Amino acid sequence: MASEQAETRSAAAALETGRRVIRAERAGLDALADSLDPAFAEAVALIGGAAGRLIICGVGKSGHVARKVSSTFASTGTPSFFLHAAEAGHGDLGIIGSGDVVLILSNSGQSRELLPVLQFIQRRGLPLIAVTSDAGSDLAQAAGCLLRLPPVAEADPAIPAPTTSALMMLALGDALAAALWHGRGFSADDFSRLHPSGRLGAALARVGDLLDGLPPAPQVALEASLREIAEAITRGGLGCALVTDPDTGPDTGAAAVTGLITDGDLRRALLRDPPRAGEAAVSARDIMTRDPLTLDAGQSAAAALALMEQRQISQLVITGHGKPESGSEREHGPTILHLQRLLRAQVA
Repeated sequence: MASEQAETRSAAAALETGRRVIRAERAGLDALADSLDPAFAEAVALIGGAAGRLIICGVGKSGHVARKVSSTFASTGTPSFFLHAAEAGHGDLGIIGSGDVVLILSNSGQSRELLPVLQFIQRRGLPLIAVTSDAGSDLAQAAGCLLRLPPVAEADPAIPAPTTSALMMLALGDALAAALWHGRGFSADDFSRLHPSGRLGAALARVGDLLDGLPPAPQVALEASLREIAEAITRGGLGCALVTDPDTGPDTGAAAVTGLITDGDLRRALLRDPPRAGEAAVSARDIMTRDPLTLDAGQSAAAALALMEQRQISQLVITGHGKPESGSEREHGPTILHLQRLLRAQVA
């Protein structure tokens, strides 16, 4: 019983500590947002107007944050490299080139590893943006643009590990990157070209990019017989066929898609009582799903998945023109996109 009570008290203490730390860090972010001033816009302009790249430097926890922020800039259209301050004096200063803008992160602004970097920047006359909490520090004094962190205590005053300060640096870096990509009109399509891999890249891909290797969907006329439908579905290998009507197609002469017949629709039709003498035979128009949902190949894969989930369906008719990564336009369709293909591409 005593051990159970001790475990309960320990769990309660852990929860309380976790909530206190998160609330303290949230307060730091609120203070950071309130502290932004025209220097923030100046920093965005400096980075956006650079003839070269954005070099982001830090050491310790600030170095870890700097590496992540540099990655965010690079993936959103701003060429950026991370420079570890401790390695800079051992040859890595060569990363910095003429035309570059340098962003240095340091809570204290006094880390001795920064000295060679500051001296090099000053000799080159390069623009320097500083993120620090101490306006009187060497870093702040050397910078042409100072983004000062608000005077907020770390999440646990008893242990001054970089917690709230590191989070504020990370948020400030993300804010700079976001302000820049919004100002440049950087789009989701632009991002997808720089981030083609992983689940995020798959979700941003265009539907047309997922159609490679898919044949056009087989088509049958409104009056096609069950045998003709079965032959078309078997030939197409997609488990379904489109019903088209040349009389309602666009001016280009292509027949309009008016219905969809799956192999399940066909089986159900064959299991019904056959027509009696004198009755018309069952045709495609009798068993098709009318006006099936369609999606242009230029839409995102995420949009296709969302539509399938919303309508509780497992396939979409894809029409129109896609734009593959090569940049060439080619027509994709009409064809059928199955939910399984989205799952294999890790869109979901």
